[in-house]
Amino acid sequence: MGGTGVKTQAGALIRKSWNYQKRNVGGNICLCSAPIFFCVILAIMQALINRVFLSNDDFKCGCKCTTCCPEWALASQAGNFTSDGAGNITIPASNAAAWQPLLAQFQPSQISTGSDGSIKITTCSAINSGACPVDDGWKCKSKDKSQCGIQYSSTQQSAFCPVPNPSVWPAVMQVPSRDRRAEPYPGAPEGEVGFLITADSNGLSAQDLGNNIITGQISSNPATWASALQNLYQKDAQGNNVFNGDQLSTLGFQFGTDADPQIALYIERSFSAGEELYLMIPSPMCTAKNISITDEICLGDFLQAWFKGTPFEPILANSSIATSCAGSAESSTTSDSLINAGSLRVYCAETFPMVQPNAVTLQDILYCGYYQARCNINDLINNEFMSAFDFQDSGASKLSVDLYINQTINQGGGGQPGRNMRIPATMSAAVASWWKLVTGASSDQSPLDVLGVMSMPKEASELRLDFSSLLGPLFYSWVVQLLLPTMLQQLVYEKEKRLRMMMKMHGLGDGAYWVVTYAWYAALYALYIAVFLIVGGAVGLQYFRRNSWGIQIILYLLFGQCQIAFTFLLSSLFSSSRTAVVCGYLYVLATGLLGYLLLEPLMDAHGDAAWMRWGVCLLPAFALYRGLYELGAYAFLGVYRNSAGMRFADLAAPDNGMWAAWVVMGVEWFVFMVAAWYLEQVVPTGNGAPRHPLFFLRALRRCCCCCWGGGRQAAYIPQQQQQQHDLQQQQQHDPETPPPAAGADSPASSARYRPAAAITGISVATSASGEDGKALVVGGEGPGGKAGVHEGGEGEEGEDVAGEAARVAGLADYGCTPIVACGLRKVFAPFAGGAARQAVRGLSLGVSRGECFGLLGPNGAGKTTAINMLTGLLPPSGGTGIVEGLDIRQHMPSIYKL
Repeated sequence: MGGTGVKTQAGALIRKSWNYQKRNVGGNICLCSAPIFFCVILAIMQALINRVFLSNDDFKCGCKCTTCCPEWALASQAGNFTSDGAGNITIPASNAAAWQPLLAQFQPSQISTGSDGSIKITTCSAINSGACPVDDGWKCKSKDKSQCGIQYSSTQQSAFCPVPNPSVWPAVMQVPSRDRRAEPYPGAPEGEVGFLITADSNGLSAQDLGNNIITGQISSNPATWASALQNLYQKDAQGNNVFNGDQLSTLGFQFGTDADPQIALYIERSFSAGEELYLMIPSPMCTAKNISITDEICLGDFLQAWFKGTPFEPILANSSIATSCAGSAESSTTSDSLINAGSLRVYCAETFPMVQPNAVTLQDILYCGYYQARCNINDLINNEFMSAFDFQDSGASKLSVDLYINQTINQGGGGQPGRNMRIPATMSAAVASWWKLVTGASSDQSPLDVLGVMSMPKEASELRLDFSSLLGPLFYSWVVQLLLPTMLQQLVYEKEKRLRMMMKMHGLGDGAYWVVTYAWYAALYALYIAVFLIVGGAVGLQYFRRNSWGIQIILYLLFGQCQIAFTFLLSSLFSSSRTAVVCGYLYVLATGLLGYLLLEPLMDAHGDAAWMRWGVCLLPAFALYRGLYELGAYAFLGVYRNSAGMRFADLAAPDNGMWAAWVVMGVEWFVFMVAAWYLEQVVPTGNGAPRHPLFFLRALRRCCCCCWGGGRQAAYIPQQQQQQHDLQQQQQHDPETPPPAAGADSPASSARYRPAAAITGISVATSASGEDGKALVVGGEGPGGKAGVHEGGEGEEGEDVAGEAARVAGLADYGCTPIVACGLRKVFAPFAGGAARQAVRGLSLGVSRGECFGLLGPNGAGKTTAINMLTGLLPPSGGTGIVEGLDIRQHMPSIYKL
């Protein structure tokens, strides 16, 4: 009897899958709309961000403000003045006292006094250079958009202006903000700034090195001042002011700031309005000169106090830098040029070196200074230092220094451009300290000083931020995985409802089922991803347009194969389709969120943490997220730089993890398919009787015997020869064993199995057979827990049952008895602490060809259990069944093909 052809099986499976899709047309429409929905939502979000956020003046090159008004003053004194609506206010004489602290913020030319004692102020004025300092409470009410450039821009706006000749800015040290700053010693003033230093005992003195980090040696050389002031400002070819801040460094100024690092240095943020700029001076030099270390002071006023009573005082008084602060919106530097260096507002920050005995102590202090270190257990205390230096064994002929800086300050990451950490000034101070100590130089400047920093020239630009690329990995990981719950539900449903077994009973082979089902899912996935890519590109998402289409297709196709294999693997672990689909959606949702919240920080990890990226990618969803993250990062930078995203040449970049995701998916594709096939064989999930977990060893043994020969050749004797061999062995032990029936070797009546009595582990009754013409009644566990009850007392075995068992035991040819049960037994495992339940006990029967057979018995007798064992739905606990000479324990797939 031949099996169903592969072509027929494939056709049936395709029709089955097609009908399933037609019955679920609503779900398919919702599923296919998911990529459309997410892509459209991201496109709408990007459009809103571009219109509402990126179109703001803060993200454009600044234009000249013609009406800059002090909103802070008007708001603080509401009701104490009258306004003409054109920026002119009148303050009654009765309220003049309340305005006195605010009048210093205006130019004298803006203030006039009436005959009645009232005060008139022209509050609004034009800004000839710089931006209207909005952060200080001013508001620009009108602009001349015909005059735009970096000279009218804030720090943020300067990044979008054309800068053919960038300004040079003094190298600035990063200083902790006042609320996070550590006190160098108990009771120290608020303006003190401490830094840690240590050195080996056999090297240079840590105290001497620390005293030379911040020197406070401001030049008093008239020639040096004259040269610096002359070169401080220049005009470029376009007539723009270019500020050469390195000239301030040549005068011995050391600056610091607590402003956050910035991406570009077209305008140093610390020199802008609203930020604190520090003059780093050794303690207690400012206090000794009666200069406040807590109040802001103009640089010109600081210098007059610093050189008071020295020969340089009259020389300084005649220079342009001696100008005091002007009380207007222009008094703070907000452009690429300083209108007057003397108008710079600064704080005097007195520094104090704190010598530590060794590097371990230094590191402990630094670590506990961070508030999240919780070294104080109950208190979150900020105790941060400017920096720390470990000069190790530095000596007269050797410099070896470790520099510690605070990297908790925002420095980009997550696909954003990196920021310029203020390291050059701190490193320069360390090197210059060593040089001065070794050479004994007493000058205020060493040849190793970093005088200034600058950015490269640039053209005009606009802010291009693709937020869809930043959020894309999260949304797209959900979209791409949405097919998993659907496929998982279908696979588990077919097992749960015994549809798979029904198809197998009708001749469906496992190979055909796997190949056709896999191909069907692959086709659906390819169609789904095609819709996803087409819609994403059509709505204008740069995530799709900037990156190479080839790289995207490879990523999605590899993940698709890995996901289908993973779905086959998961289907072996579920017996309920509802549970499977719920777990599938939870898996998709959870892996996307975990990737976004936990995995993404690992993407930029280096060193020892880099191996973790490989570990987490072992889960297919995280491998997908890794690839999506790389595409998003390259697309974001491509939009920001107005360049292409990821190309095949970029795969060789050291930090590009796309190829790693491809490798993981390719390997897991094969591993998951093998694991899924194995679990389907050994896990009872409604796909027939499970096989022994080590069943593959039999095939391995046969393979070894086939390759090397030896004493295992008997395992490959054809079935008929095996039967004859077994009968000969049986007759040697039992001479009364009958010979095979005539014609046993003919194709029509070939016996494919040994006689029941020769099967190891089966004991059969030897009583006479039952009478012909009676229905055979067999039982498993009946009332009273007995088995085999028939026409007798409880627990007694009927004569017909014993006779049937004896007849089966004597069968030598199964050609006329195609269905045989030989001592078939089924015991169910204990449940909820109960005892084991025996459903079928030693059932032996044979059904002749052409016979109409009925199996009768009371409820619970084991009829269904016996049939399920013979059809392969349940594995027998003992004995076996023979169908057309094939053992149900080993040849069920061949039985289904009959």
